[in-house]
Amino acid sequence: MLTRQGWAALGLAAVSAAIGRVFGVLELIVLGSGVLALVAASLAWANYHAISLSVSRRVVPEFLQAGDSARVEFTITNESRSGTAPLTLWEPVDGLGGATLKLAPLHGHETATTTYRLPTLHRGTLTFGPLTAQRRDPFGIAGRRRIVGSTHEVVVFPAHHHVHLPTAMGGSGPLGNQLRSRSLGRSGNEFHSLRDYADGDDLRQIHWRASARSETLKVREVEPEGLRHCTIELDNSSSEYSPEGF
Repeated sequence: MLTRQGWAALGLAAVSAAIGRVFGVLELIVLGSGVLALVAASLAWANYHAISLSVSRRVVPEFLQAGDSARVEFTITNESRSGTAPLTLWEPVDGLGGATLKLAPLHGHETATTTYRLPTLHRGTLTFGPLTAQRRDPFGIAGRRRIVGSTHEVVVFPAHHHVHLPTAMGGSGPLGNQLRSRSLGRSGNEFHSLRDYADGDDLRQIHWRASARSETLKVREVEPEGLRHCTIELDNSSSEYSPEGF
């Protein structure tokens, strides 16, 4: 396959040869023939050896959140006995352009690794690939391109924000009051049920009358005041967020 430089060289060869024939200028005919021979040699060089690579891809880290620093790692092995020319690798990333990588020549059956950064600015599904390898002749006139890797998808989850609970003696409201009660050895104030004693239970919660009747230790279970139910609501409607935030 000819590159832009290759098509320009081919056009120069044709124009030089045509002008040389019309005006009888031997030098232009020789120039056109030489450039044409160079184009043919470049095409032969680019197609002499097939690109034979095996590629494995890994995304680090495996679990991604919006804003994380992530990268894609490639392990590339030359499957042929002969060495490769310098290669240019390109992988498209959905909605974000693509990544261009340079791979140094590989000896026969040699393995190399290369990476690129994966942007995770927004949550959602990221599709990237397929990976394409391209080589060119030393003059940049002709090249050969081949798909060497498949497509891949990763899910970027929303960023997680850690919520710090109030300390045992601090905070206000039902949660703060409950934690304060626990720090004083009181886990609640409304009777819920009786159950058998288990190691680690507060001895102050033993119900002695029920224990005497059943001849086994029974403890009172109480329900924390103000913490009987907890409801978490999430509005997942995209209309409530800006395109950047959603």
